[in-house]
Amino acid sequence: MIPPAFYRAIALVPVIVATVCPGPTPGYCPRAEARRPLVPTGNVHFSVHGLDVSQSLPLANRDCEATAGVGASWGRGDRKAPLLASLALGCLVRSARVRVALSASVDKLASTTEGTFPVTIKYAYDIPGESTHRACEARSEGQLVVTRAVGGEAPVPALVTPDFVREIRIDVHNAAPIEGVSVDQPCSPLTIDATLTLVIRAADIDSQPDHRCPPSLG
Repeated sequence: MIPPAFYRAIALVPVIVATVCPGPTPGYCPRAEARRPLVPTGNVHFSVHGLDVSQSLPLANRDCEATAGVGASWGRGDRKAPLLASLALGCLVRSARVRVALSASVDKLASTTEGTFPVTIKYAYDIPGESTHRACEARSEGQLVVTRAVGGEAPVPALVTPDFVREIRIDVHNAAPIEGVSVDQPCSPLTIDATLTLVIRAADIDSQPDHRCPPSLG
């Protein structure tokens, strides 16, 4: 399995929106998160440092791992809280010791309708052990495609209606290489083509109105 710390810095899955504390009751920070691990499907093809790699998801090996999460938080007087979804993909190609990760987030998931929307994709990549090794970061624009939207928002703590379903797809198709940056220095360009598909239902969302605040925020 890929060391999750590599891409957690840009992905944070399962995602939890910055907590508003205290909540309606002092000492409590109500929130929501994924009830179980959410696993996207799809495929990825990337080229970096002259290495060309293709993978399909779900994967038969442990070289790539796709994860997803949902999250929300609310405070005093909030009747509704926006639901946020996050998708992340991390690949470790052992033969060349190259690591590539991408992540994207979707705001206000519960009120999103069917259609195609722009989304910013974040990347991180490196080749550990290379004499000129640097961790590189980059961004590009992709597409969020909502292929099915049933139900919608509901007052807290439910957050969504019982029939809530969102089928979402993140498409990344970069015709030109992406120029990465490491501490304001250029990196070898990254070319990536990926599709991640995820289905989120009301049963996947665990609302926790009685979640206790961390001691520092209580």
